[in-house]
Amino acid sequence: MNFYLVGFLVALTLVPMCLCNNMRILAYFSVVANVATLLGTVLIFVFFFSAGLRPVASFPVYTNVPNLLIGFSIAMCTFEGISLILPIQNKMANPEFYANPAGVLNVGMVVVIGINAALGFYGFLAIGDTVEGSITLNIGERPYWFAPIKPLFVLAIYVSYVLQYYVPATIFARLMEKIPCHRLASNKRRSLHVNLMRVSLVLFTYLMVIAVPKLELMISLIGSFASSVLAFIMPSVLEIVYLWSERTRIRHFWLVVVCKHTLFIFLGLVTFLGGTTATLFKIIQAFGPSHVSAWPIVS
Repeated sequence: MNFYLVGFLVALTLVPMCLCNNMRILAYFSVVANVATLLGTVLIFVFFFSAGLRPVASFPVYTNVPNLLIGFSIAMCTFEGISLILPIQNKMANPEFYANPAGVLNVGMVVVIGINAALGFYGFLAIGDTVEGSITLNIGERPYWFAPIKPLFVLAIYVSYVLQYYVPATIFARLMEKIPCHRLASNKRRSLHVNLMRVSLVLFTYLMVIAVPKLELMISLIGSFASSVLAFIMPSVLEIVYLWSERTRIRHFWLVVVCKHTLFIFLGLVTFLGGTTATLFKIIQAFGPSHVSAWPIVS
């Protein structure tokens, strides 16, 4: 079937699911996604070690700067769940335990970062730089126990989309309250407006996918443009501003707060500016005229 038609049909099946705005119901989707991801990840590690790991010395020590920036931008997508932190905390029965040293947030992020690092390290030793946009594309369906890997991750991404969708849909719904024609409308019409907005967001996601059908470039673009701002720049700036009035009461304020967050802001800006620029040039190289390949930054 046509790639665009399949994508459109998948987007249509997501519409009814995205009309749900109950976080408790969406949590069940998250459980299904986590189980599918766990099973798929275990099978991927089995593939790595059964395929054989090449020695580290057989790989180049470093790569060029644009590829390094793109790789770092892809790694930034590890933090793409940061937009769900406050909504999940607000819905918890005991939100005060959320950010404890052994709380949900820290334990969850340590596990996620650890799994991502292990997948990247062992995946590169097993496959090298011939890896596709998704590691699952390098895994065949023989022997038969590797066949479920792709369906498991398709299921995980499909059902977790609804949970990721919750935050932007909620933000847009609140922004719509500032529009007089929506705020003053009847409840039935207001509900219609919100549902149309939700459908539009799903279709916008579909348009983004078909605009850049190379998965690794889309992930890099999101990581450099969005995740760097959400995970590094904005939290650091906001905490400095929030604690500024208390700077005389905080011990070693300039070291503990300002210097630490300045480093995070710097890393975020490097990823945002450098990663976004390098990724955009890669996108132009992949889909633009052939002479673009001569540009130094994408060589």
